[in-house]
This record gives sequence, C-alpha cells and structure tokens, in this order.
Amino acid sequence: MWLSPDELSGTTKVEALAMPEHTSSDVVSAVREHIADRKVNNSRPVDTTDPSLLQPVG
Repeated sequence: MWLSPDELSGTTKVEALAMPEHTSSDVVSAVREHIADRKVNNSRPVDTTDPSLLQPVG
C-alpha cells in the first residue's frame, strides 16, 4: 500500500489509516512506567550491566 505511488481511496484508504491506529493501541497497552534511579539519567559513566538500573525506586 504505502509503496504504491497511486493515491489511496476507498477501502484501501480506510485500511491504511486503520493500521497505525491498531498498532499504536497494541504498543500503548504494553507500555509500563515506574520511577527510576537517578543513575539511569546520569551523564557520567555508569555500569550499564548494573541490574539495579532496571529496578523501580521505592
């Protein structure tokens, strides 16, 4: 669809517009958030193998 130089219309247009909406909903439902340690955003060298970087802060 998106590689075709033709203008989208009809069913093809509806399907093309629905695809990102569906994909975005799938991604958003899987996103989780938690407060992270300040080390995560530190510009100084930090041990990237430190497992505590992935742990939620208290």
